[in-house]
Amino acid sequence: MVHKTSLKYYPDLESLAKEIGDLRYDALEAFLRHLALKLKKDSEADAKRGRPQLAGNLMNASNFSETSAIEIGRAWKICAPYLEDGLPEDIKEFIRKNYRAEEYFKAITLLYDYESAYTLNYNFKTNSFRLSRCLLYLSAGDIERLKEEIKNSDDYRDLILAAEYDGNWNGNMIRNFNNPFGEEHKLETGLSDADSAGHSEDDLPF
Repeated sequence: MVHKTSLKYYPDLESLAKEIGDLRYDALEAFLRHLALKLKKDSEADAKRGRPQLAGNLMNASNFSETSAIEIGRAWKICAPYLEDGLPEDIKEFIRKNYRAEEYFKAITLLYDYESAYTLNYNFKTNSFRLSRCLLYLSAGDIERLKEEIKNSDDYRDLILAAEYDGNWNGNMIRNFNNPFGEEHKLETGLSDADSAGHSEDDLPF
């Protein structure tokens, strides 16, 4: 195996370090854990080849990487609460009531990332958080199902159809998640057209 001294898109290792260092802390923590695991496997492989000194050095490096991951994880716990600042109170309350306490900020992060990606992909920002409520309703307090719903919601119309309509293409609207949780059965909404842009009934394929 030939070990590289540079990467195709990062011939300057300083630039690579900056790019990695600029990752959001939860992503940086995950990267460091992957690195720790890779170094551990390398250590174990060298130990089997009869290279105890090299194996020891690599295992130390793995342990230090894992320690770095733990510290970055602690930094993320300090920063994560700020993600919830832009979310409506009804969404935060729904998550508190329906998800385990240790999953609260994970759910917040998943929704934040989804809303951010949606803004990037469709070139406008949602103000109603309709899609976030649809995702939470469909996931029913299951963090793994929330991940799956996000993964499978490339077409937001399918997401709205599943959460707000009675299950068939010619069905009736029975919920409107432009409204807060607890008021979703009020099919009218006080939002302006601008607030609910991209999420009107006209967007649905029927």
